[in-house]
Amino acid sequence: MTRATSSAERYRPKRTDSSSKTLLGQESFRGKAPNRSRPSFEQFEGFIEEEHRAKLVLDVKDVVLDQDPSSKYFAERCKMIRFATVIGGKLQLFSQNYFVQDAAFNDFSGGYKRYYTLIPDHIMTGAMSNMVMKFVEYYDVPEKTVLLIQIQTTYLNPRKGSKQSITGQGIHTDGTERVGMVCLHRGSAVRGAANQFHKSLDGTEPLCNPFVLNPGDAVFFKDDELYHCVSPGSCSSIEDDAEEHNPACARTILLIASPAEDQMIGKLTKTTNRLSRRPSAISLRDLEGNQDSLAETGPDHC
Repeated sequence: MTRATSSAERYRPKRTDSSSKTLLGQESFRGKAPNRSRPSFEQFEGFIEEEHRAKLVLDVKDVVLDQDPSSKYFAERCKMIRFATVIGGKLQLFSQNYFVQDAAFNDFSGGYKRYYTLIPDHIMTGAMSNMVMKFVEYYDVPEKTVLLIQIQTTYLNPRKGSKQSITGQGIHTDGTERVGMVCLHRGSAVRGAANQFHKSLDGTEPLCNPFVLNPGDAVFFKDDELYHCVSPGSCSSIEDDAEEHNPACARTILLIASPAEDQMIGKLTKTTNRLSRRPSAISLRDLEGNQDSLAETGPDHC
């Protein structure tokens, strides 16, 4: 089993070199088939500068969000999304305010059209745009590929004695090919909520020890080559446990997924991901009786 920094011992965590204009302080990989040469997963400390991270957290806080409909069955989560693509080296935004993860990859909330607040244009520019472009360059994502960008905040209830599921899925794949995950905020009272990668769906072949993404840190991984999970979390004792959405008990993550055409239209047409899913005792597409379900293919702990 390797450390969480990568899928092999030779890879080390890297810090962003603010004095360098190249990706993550490294030489450019353009023309060197970086997508194939990248490890299955790689962690980066200090991926986003603290000044930019703090501003982004404040901007996100100003957006009024509804609860993620799927999080009725696990820890409360609020989310906003934006589909985007890169044309001529610039980020272009779509206005679609929902996505559908195919049920072939998510038996819990797959095949279920989920609507969310759009990430505002002013948040998608600046530091956010820079992070997306770093991801695109790292994996050499072709222009005009659709990306799905999500910002989600999980609120752990300090009055609950047991740990709370973060995703409701356990070990899983997102059903895409490349994913970037950046921690924007992790409250001082948050415990658990650790990431881990696995070779097998049953958890018998972990690829690393569980690791915590601290604010500003990131991990990139090949979603079509391995499984991942987030362990259940809890909120340690705080002075005011009655305060709703206490930042000390919150965890905010930025997710970037590519390609995301399938999540946009609700059908498997683009991804090469052939990994499987775990069966879920709860299926939102059936439980909610959602008439907008687009599924055509017929939650537990990490």
